[in-house]
Amino acid sequence: MGRWVPPAAIAIAALVLLFGALGRADLFNPDEPREAEIAREMGASGDHLVPRLNGDPFLEKPPLFYWLVCGAYAVAGGPGELPARFPPALCGFLAVALTWLLGRDLVGEKGALLAAVVLLTSFQFLWTSRRCMIDMPLTLAVLLACMALERSTRSTGPARPWWLVVFSLSVAAAVFLKGIVGAGIPALALAGSLAARRDWRGIVRPGILAAGLGALMPVGAWVLALGLRLGSGAVLDLVWVNNVLRFVGGAAKGHVQPWYYYVPTLLTDFAPWSLVLPFVLVSAAIAILRTPDQERGRLLFLVSWLVVPFLVLSIASTKRGIYLLPLYPAAALLVGWWLARAVPSRGARIAGGVLVAVTIVIAALFVSILVLVRPGDWYAAALACGIFLPLAVGEIAVLRAGRIDRVALLAAGGVGVVSLGLACLVVPEVVNRHTSPRPAASQVRRMAEAGDRLAFYRFKEGSLGAYLFYAGMTVPNLGTPEDLRLHLAVGPVARRGPRSLALMTEETYDDVAPGLGLSTSIVWRFRSGLTPEWSASGSGPPRLAMRQTESIVLVAAGGDGRAPASLRTDEEASDPSEHPDGRS
Repeated sequence: MGRWVPPAAIAIAALVLLFGALGRADLFNPDEPREAEIAREMGASGDHLVPRLNGDPFLEKPPLFYWLVCGAYAVAGGPGELPARFPPALCGFLAVALTWLLGRDLVGEKGALLAAVVLLTSFQFLWTSRRCMIDMPLTLAVLLACMALERSTRSTGPARPWWLVVFSLSVAAAVFLKGIVGAGIPALALAGSLAARRDWRGIVRPGILAAGLGALMPVGAWVLALGLRLGSGAVLDLVWVNNVLRFVGGAAKGHVQPWYYYVPTLLTDFAPWSLVLPFVLVSAAIAILRTPDQERGRLLFLVSWLVVPFLVLSIASTKRGIYLLPLYPAAALLVGWWLARAVPSRGARIAGGVLVAVTIVIAALFVSILVLVRPGDWYAAALACGIFLPLAVGEIAVLRAGRIDRVALLAAGGVGVVSLGLACLVVPEVVNRHTSPRPAASQVRRMAEAGDRLAFYRFKEGSLGAYLFYAGMTVPNLGTPEDLRLHLAVGPVARRGPRSLALMTEETYDDVAPGLGLSTSIVWRFRSGLTPEWSASGSGPPRLAMRQTESIVLVAAGGDGRAPASLRTDEEASDPSEHPDGRS
């Protein structure tokens, strides 16, 4: 295996998949624009203690991720899509490398290489590695903590204290990225494996508790500084609301899901490897019962790392698929272990057949999407078919020979081609042309520079961050009808000159306008919020059209429907979907 697919080849593939066309698509919702904007404001203000969104403290997360992105902006010479996404992509690459290193001890050289491939080509891991989000750095920190914890429990010589130091630093980084969950996952993995081995004293062995408590000191110092700056209310919001109440369901922060939510989520987000995960877990359970103590302990640790946090997260009220990401290295190592030792049994052939079928379906869907999104680009579709057909034939041939490991590698190659094609051809086409706020944000900045008093009204965090990031400025985000009325009413409604203007969704305007007690009008509509829609014609194949689902409107006091001069003369506003429309 090592000679056929050397680690260097996997490293090159990881670099291409994680960094290829990384900055080609504009930032898009729900989380990416918000995180990038918080880092932009941190760099612009010079305040690295308090994360802020639109000038207001944003205390859902500690600041480490924003420091990383802010540093990338400084190196790149300013904010942009590529520097915003570079830290997560780098963390994704390091996570693949660490999975291989840890796997060499736990599942052998061949299993480690396969585990690295599995992790790299799992859907959620690859997708999140290419986005400006906290979860990939968190996954890397948790992976390093689990690796250090596992090695410290097996080491008895002088290396053990050093692994405890690595464990403490990585847990500190995880907590500094996303709060107490960063310490919870390694602790649950250790507790589960010790409980399964009935090693009740393991958790209080010298050094582990001290390392864990030491990991809390950096974030504790930041929380203390935060309290001195903003008061005890900010500390309460950070520690109690965002770490405790969000778990038990009392924070009113959204993402409330039923207890079984993570079962179908794991099936889709760890695809295509989730389809063989049941075979893997059954084999691991049998091996734990039959194998010697040393191998049993390693498998127990991996199963505990995957299963125990999965169950605990299922109890939590707030759930998102992305929260499972720190468990995927354990799942990948288990799949790699199973693939490396799979024999041509009936169960293995069924699992291999499932992999062949799902990769063929994924390839067919990708070609279909490519044709629909880029209807004139037949060269790209033909090239994709020219790659996928030999891969499918090769998969079927090696499956007949009983080489499940080679089936997995060919399946991973197909998934990699699909992922790179989506990143280079499909996502930029959809995002940049149809959903990006960049053109409207540039006009917002132009209006502000012309002297107009601008405000948003009830924008959600993701949309707000996107407009602010591409406008390169902060704009008040009003929250009540009275605030909106006062804003629009300031100053005379002149025929010429700057005015007070507000941006909101058209649905929001329809709801709020009748109760303002003020004559208002829509003076401009910005294209926004498009969604895919099939369109069939009398001749030729059906095409994918983009239907506008939510317009962003510019509202002013008065009923003349007069658009600002900066909009009327802007070439970017010549699109027919962006036009003035008066309403009183």
